[in-house]
Amino acid sequence: MTFGRISVDRLLVVLLVLLCALLAVGRGGSLARSASGTPSETPSGTPSGTPADEDPQTLGPATGLLLRDQKASRGDLTLGSSDGRLSWSKSPFDRVYTVGFVHITKPLRKLRERPSLVEEVEALVEGFAKEEADYRKRLEEVSARLRELQEGSEEYRRIFSEGDALFQEFRAWQAKAVEQRNQLESKHIESSYRQLIDAVDVVAARLGVDIVYRFIPTNDAFEAGDFVQAMNEIRFRSVLRYPQDLDITPEVLKELGFDSD
Repeated sequence: MTFGRISVDRLLVVLLVLLCALLAVGRGGSLARSASGTPSETPSGTPSGTPADEDPQTLGPATGLLLRDQKASRGDLTLGSSDGRLSWSKSPFDRVYTVGFVHITKPLRKLRERPSLVEEVEALVEGFAKEEADYRKRLEEVSARLRELQEGSEEYRRIFSEGDALFQEFRAWQAKAVEQRNQLESKHIESSYRQLIDAVDVVAARLGVDIVYRFIPTNDAFEAGDFVQAMNEIRFRSVLRYPQDLDITPEVLKELGFDSD
């Protein structure tokens, strides 16, 4: 959870207040609010105005908890509930939010390996292969004709000029083919990313997670062949320590229809 600007001393005060309240309950009393809004204690061990079968260890109900600050310059702190989250002001920045983590490499890789995307790439590559073979055949024919001619002759220069123009055309086609391949892969990765985000939204809503970070588990082996790639592996591992229970990657994979292994 993210605690914003709550200082350690204020948290200690909260824990101390709750501990004192629980001790009071253990002695046969509990805190509640009277009709006037002031706390009242009932000897039965349950808050006044609440059903007797409720947990006697529960404190409340209450609209807030006022904590007096020992330093007058910093002001008091009122803990309350906003949209189901612990808060200490009306600002959305002064609330406690739940956090989860997703190893996005796994689902993205599986999404990009879907048959429909693989077939689309293979069809494009197959078309490129046929065009490239045609260019190379024509270039080889030019080379064969040049070998039959006397170097420096007018016919030789004419054929050489035609071959050079064909070669430049081939180079331009190669650049365009690479660009088309990159555009297709870019389209696929964005499509996969959008599907991943949709799945994360569904899982986060179901589990009550407010903020989801992407991460790489620290125990995963590096996929690096040189120093630069190894440093990138470190940079991408933005979380150095985390509770394993906050990793929602298996749930996201299941939402996408994949196995969690």
